[in-house]
Amino acid sequence: MISNSMGDTFNQGVEDEKPVHEVMLSDFFMATCPVTQAQWKCLMAENPSNVAGDDHPVEQVTLADVHAFIEKINAAADHGVHFDLPSEAQWEYAARSGGRDELYAGGKDPAAVACFEDNSTGGTAPVGRRAPNGLGLYDMSGNVWEWCRAIYHPEAYRRHGRKDPVCTSGGTDRV
Repeated sequence: MISNSMGDTFNQGVEDEKPVHEVMLSDFFMATCPVTQAQWKCLMAENPSNVAGDDHPVEQVTLADVHAFIEKINAAADHGVHFDLPSEAQWEYAARSGGRDELYAGGKDPAAVACFEDNSTGGTAPVGRRAPNGLGLYDMSGNVWEWCRAIYHPEAYRRHGRKDPVCTSGGTDRV
């Protein structure tokens, strides 16, 4: 089990990201980069992305698209291997380099680890071009928004359990 602080540890977020609280996570794996368009096209009939490029992240996907992709990748995977979206708690742990005190995923300098409006051409960038975070994960800040498995609920942090927390009811918006 992994112990991690979950929530707005920098006091720069919104009220529903509080209180900061300890959670326990079972071991998990995460891809080193967002899903690329080349990976997407191996399993899916259409590439919905606005900015084309095999090494760019797939974007403009709906949650239904993501679930269809996950279903297909699981069908193609070796027996015993299971892919899924991360929970919000897993994503926070991974983005913070394994629970480190980092405002941006990989450090304090967003330009070193993230593709964002001030250092991009207005579209997505090829994945893995900025520095990785402490777990070797790329693009955890910037480039595209990532889906989590959790449903957004303003009281989620006060309601979910301590072990492998994930909010699965009480709303329609996703984290």
